[in-house]
Amino acid sequence: MVDHRRNQLIRKLPLSDQVFLETFGSGVALAPGTILHDAGSRSVSIYFLHDGSVSFLVVARSGALTEAGFCGNEGAVGSFYDFDSRQNFTRAVVVSGGTALRLSIDRFDQLQSQSSEFRRQIDRANNRILERAQQIAACNVTHHLESRLCRWLLQSIRESGQRIQLTQEILSQMLGVTRARINEALKTLEAAGALAQPTRGVIQVIDRLVLQRMSCECATVL
Repeated sequence: MVDHRRNQLIRKLPLSDQVFLETFGSGVALAPGTILHDAGSRSVSIYFLHDGSVSFLVVARSGALTEAGFCGNEGAVGSFYDFDSRQNFTRAVVVSGGTALRLSIDRFDQLQSQSSEFRRQIDRANNRILERAQQIAACNVTHHLESRLCRWLLQSIRESGQRIQLTQEILSQMLGVTRARINEALKTLEAAGALAQPTRGVIQVIDRLVLQRMSCECATVL
């Protein structure tokens, strides 16, 4: 049986709320690259991650994508939406795979209506998502690509360990640059001894200290 208390938000809830989530939620596996919801779509499910990470991407009319936040096992994916229309603001993409508890939006609203502590914890988690979005927006226009890439890798290995499975195409979307620029930046970090790319779609962090040294200061905030 999966221990849903691996999610830090669930762990802080009263036992009655935990029982509600275990009764009406279901355990699911999340593969890298899976889109949990898209920008403008109507919210259907909320995901409480046990491990791994999910990035929130802003989708421009041109189709260009830029990361505007992320969530690990400290919060809930899908809980930040327009309350009148239930529409999602961003695209949520699994970056590091893992497992999660999935809860329908109707059960989510039910628990919010009956538990003040659940509402409080969701509000805290959503405020953290908003705080990260503001920091990432500033980072994207202030710091050069290599330091932003180091910051992104540091935030990812915090949730998934030293080995990250994702393509350069997805990584270029996260950081809002071309695939060619991501390839150049990865080669720079590889030459510095920070990482290796043993196979296609895999980044292996070799030296966290090198990443920390080359990263921008946003890594300590996010």
